[in-house]
Amino acid sequence: MLITLPILSALLLTPLLPVLADELQQCRSKLEQAALKAGISTKTISAGVKNAHILPEVIQLDRHQPEFQKTFAQYINKAVSDSRLEVGIMLLKKHKVFLEKLRSKYGIPPQILVAFWGLESNFGANLGEFIITDALVTLACDARRSTFFTAELIAALKLMDTYGFKKDEMIGSWAGAVGQTQFLPSNYLKYAESYDKKSTPDLWNNQYDALTSAAIFLFKLGWKRNGIWGGEAYVPNAFDYLQSGLDLKKPVVDWNNLGVKAVLRHNSPRKNVSASLLFPGGNQNPAFLVYDNFSIIMKWNRSIFYALSIGYFADRIVGHKPFHKELKDEGPLAKIHIEALQKKLNDLGFSSGKADGLLGPATHRAITEFQHSKKTVADGYPSEDVFKLLGIDRNLPSIPVTVEGEGKQQTN
Repeated sequence: MLITLPILSALLLTPLLPVLADELQQCRSKLEQAALKAGISTKTISAGVKNAHILPEVIQLDRHQPEFQKTFAQYINKAVSDSRLEVGIMLLKKHKVFLEKLRSKYGIPPQILVAFWGLESNFGANLGEFIITDALVTLACDARRSTFFTAELIAALKLMDTYGFKKDEMIGSWAGAVGQTQFLPSNYLKYAESYDKKSTPDLWNNQYDALTSAAIFLFKLGWKRNGIWGGEAYVPNAFDYLQSGLDLKKPVVDWNNLGVKAVLRHNSPRKNVSASLLFPGGNQNPAFLVYDNFSIIMKWNRSIFYALSIGYFADRIVGHKPFHKELKDEGPLAKIHIEALQKKLNDLGFSSGKADGLLGPATHRAITEFQHSKKTVADGYPSEDVFKLLGIDRNLPSIPVTVEGEGKQQTN
């Protein structure tokens, strides 16, 4: 039997009631049977499942991922901070020979690998604080994404059997990601390799193993050798903002004919290359033309903000300048205000999907359509002007909202 958030919270705050203990035991038994069926040893099952600790705080973290409240300016300024850039430049130089070997074999630019290393774990400084089998048992016993996390739990148990990892050694994020490049257990099994191909791949303690595995992962995802991710773009004042978004692609030559051009020459590919135009912070912030390798970054993490931060970080550590257009920030976007915006848009006939307080493609499309109906700049961004047009006061207190969304993989 799967357990809901209120029940898991009760497990944390009160002594186990018989009914709750029974439900938890049923879940453990189900997971143990799944592990046995997958060929996991009884010793590993005992350590990783039978003796796992249920962590209700993990469920809370799954419900409340912070990037959905940050503006693009806030997100990228933190992700691509001056201090992180300084370390990235140093490490790119320090490991140049090794990284060039990876480029030669897999086609992944050194600066891209260093960018992932930096954003995923701050170059190995932040590896997480959870025993991942505890976290994954907790998530597998939660009704929301049980199937996904059960599969990751089985993969984590296979890592223990395959490589002899001890439960207490497998420290990672609340979602089960581990190592200096934060691989989920299933990806660890598929793509992790030691750099010398002679020893057990150790993504926690061996930076060369982590970088090698990241290169293999990106290669397998389809990274195009000698391709670029994208970059900042000039957009004319009279541009039709309805012609933007990841789902709309045009050859670069067609964008150029519309007056959209790459700001930096190194970010300008061949004219027949397909590209999408993005406005992650609205028309008052930098715009971006992104190409095929950008979609590969998004296969690693489906956040547009994250993918742009990877590309921008990579560009900066090889000497490229900051954005040509200055970042502007109207302040944090509280979930209660986004939820009110979504409800209002839905009421007016502009479908934003479920009013969950999370920004995603459906909400951006609804905002774009609403802006277009009001004959304002239709950039799909929830600006102060949009809230005013909808009659929503963003100065109201930001009361926390319980969200049942999909975290980083939210689709609304």
